[in-house]
Amino acid sequence: MSKSLVEVILLHDFQKKGKFGSRIKVKRGYAKNFLVVNKLAIYANKENLKKFEDMRINALNESEKLKVVALELAKKIEESNLSIVRQSAQDNKIFGTVSSKDISIELQKLGIDVARNKIIISDSIKYLGVYSVKIALHPDVIIEKQIFIVNSAGSIRNSSREDDIETQDQSSLFSEDSYQNDENQDNSGE
Repeated sequence: MSKSLVEVILLHDFQKKGKFGSRIKVKRGYAKNFLVVNKLAIYANKENLKKFEDMRINALNESEKLKVVALELAKKIEESNLSIVRQSAQDNKIFGTVSSKDISIELQKLGIDVARNKIIISDSIKYLGVYSVKIALHPDVIIEKQIFIVNSAGSIRNSSREDDIETQDQSSLFSEDSYQNDENQDNSGE
């Protein structure tokens, strides 16, 4: 059985197999026909170990550069005021929901480019108010940002008594009795 196993070095993270750089033993056919062909792993021999060490150092240097950029971007995001304008009903429920795409677009309007898959929304945003979202700019740089969901007038609208009275007056215009009276008038005219 040990003859059919071969040792490889993973070039990508695998949820059940291991992380980048892990040396694992897999079946020869799996390594040859899937991992190596798709450049997900390399065989663990002396030559490839040297190549991998160079690749790892380059990856670490690149990761550090990306981390510095992510920290600068995080500072810009934290200094910004993020408000998203939505139309809402009287109970402060917005029409539709606010998605990570909407937040990404609002950030782009502020000159901050963040991919929508980097924005993590824990609960769905369906009402006006203040929400907290996480933005993962780098594996080591994850920030929490408050966003404000406001109505078209620019603030969170509270339903007032005057609005309720106005709605009641309008709803009486379309009551069932007035609808039946209109039908009777249409039938009598025939």
